[in-house]
Amino acid sequence: MSRRRYYSDYGRAAQPERGPNVAPYLIIALLALLGLLLAHMSQPVAAININGRVVDSYTGQPLAGTQVMVLEAGGPANPVAGTGAGVIITGTQGITLAGISTDTTSIPTSAPVMTITTGADGLFVLNDLRTSNPTLLIVQPGYAAQQIAAGGRSGLEIRLVPDTVHGTVSDPQGKPVAGAVVSMGDQVTMTAPDGSYSLHSNDSTSRKLLVKMPGYSLMRVDVGQTTKEDVALKPFTARAIYVNADTIASPGKFYKLIQLAKDTEINAMVIDVKADTTGFVLYQSAVPQVLAAGAVNPIISDLPGLVETLHKNGIYVIARQALFWDEKLAAAHPDWTIKSKSSGGPWQDAYGHHWVNPYKQEVWAYNIAIAKEVATAGVDEVQFDYVRFPSDGQLVDTDYGVPPDQPKAKAISGFLAQAQHDLASTGVFIAADVFGLSPIVQDDLGIGQQFEDVVAHLDYICPMAYPSHYADGFLGFDKPAEHPSEVVGYTLQSAQAKMLKTKAQLRPWLQDFTLGGVVYEATRVRGQIETAEHMNTSGWMLWNFDNVYTQDALKKQGGP
Repeated sequence: MSRRRYYSDYGRAAQPERGPNVAPYLIIALLALLGLLLAHMSQPVAAININGRVVDSYTGQPLAGTQVMVLEAGGPANPVAGTGAGVIITGTQGITLAGISTDTTSIPTSAPVMTITTGADGLFVLNDLRTSNPTLLIVQPGYAAQQIAAGGRSGLEIRLVPDTVHGTVSDPQGKPVAGAVVSMGDQVTMTAPDGSYSLHSNDSTSRKLLVKMPGYSLMRVDVGQTTKEDVALKPFTARAIYVNADTIASPGKFYKLIQLAKDTEINAMVIDVKADTTGFVLYQSAVPQVLAAGAVNPIISDLPGLVETLHKNGIYVIARQALFWDEKLAAAHPDWTIKSKSSGGPWQDAYGHHWVNPYKQEVWAYNIAIAKEVATAGVDEVQFDYVRFPSDGQLVDTDYGVPPDQPKAKAISGFLAQAQHDLASTGVFIAADVFGLSPIVQDDLGIGQQFEDVVAHLDYICPMAYPSHYADGFLGFDKPAEHPSEVVGYTLQSAQAKMLKTKAQLRPWLQDFTLGGVVYEATRVRGQIETAEHMNTSGWMLWNFDNVYTQDALKKQGGP
């Protein structure tokens, strides 16, 4: 039997050997470190002075009235306004040392905070700042705010970059133009009654200003490094002919029409970019929905190149885009079509063709995407045609998928309002063709063309005032086609009476074709033109489907 080993005379059993206990030393070390930290934090920070000047980055001119703020040290990047120099803000914070957290609520974190304003010379002086690395926030209306770490530097030159452009828009006589659309990048505004405008910009914003007003040329102004840009508009009146895609694809015929414009008063062309009935897009579109619908038929091989050619020849380019009479889109999206109540399938008009539903916002988006793409090709104007519901066929069999009391006019004006909004930043003018009777009647003709509603969202409205299309007996004439000046004059007078509260301009389609046995020779064509000009319309357009025009009806270039 072994004897137990005792450690001491007190009879305690011996314990296993272990190292010395260092906990007291660690606690002492932590307390010492904490004491050093507190002592350091309690030491006063040497005061520093900062001075500088705030100037316009573009012009170098001093900016008076600029606010220079010292931000709260260690706090969020928000200024805390104070009065006088060296206003002290005490804050709190927690710290962790060697894994031990401690509350330092009682420890002041000095943050000298002040706000001063630059003088007329753009100068500022900050005295007695008790912080080692102050952050300054520089704020001036019309300029991008700037935040800098000033350190202990003096003689600072702070260059603020303008973030607004402002000015006035006027006519050639210097009178202010109200309601002009002014855009820069994706920023869009309208001029006030005094012609003034102001636009916000930033580093990613294009510095090209677009100013659009019906009856004037689009003004493109490279703003550059300036904050003020006054714009004087130049009047423009379009005298146009219609040119279809097949003619454009026939160089001989197309260049004869360019020569016609050179020899006569013609200064604009209406070119097809989306076809009637078929819905084919007539250039090489990259719009995904168009490609998915198989709707590309690039008869116009190079739309931007075509536009450039026309512009070089002094020709204003109007892109004609048919809308809702669209077989390709109807085939690709049967659920977007006008339905037949009797069959449940797509409805057919009197010619056996299908229409997409003007109530469908998917149809709106499809056509607006095309219009945007056409605008980027450089055209001056997008003109919507077939901006209506169908007028021929078993209309009682149509099912639009909406309550019967929902107005058709609301769908048409809704589309135009959306197009106006979405195309605003492109600077392209927006026009729409309407029936010749549209401004004469008081309703929407059953096709959604309520004249006052349509014109509210356009730059140009274009009644198709073809005398041969008016019913016998109109205005008491057995054959209205034999009285072109009277028919056109009455149509335009009716339109003007409904346009008193809009900035849109009136530009009619005139007849240069023979229909129903009444030959349209130079006298009848010229009579329509003179009537339109006498009524101060913003130009006119001649329609001939075959693009064969009566040259003798046109004034010679430079002629009286």
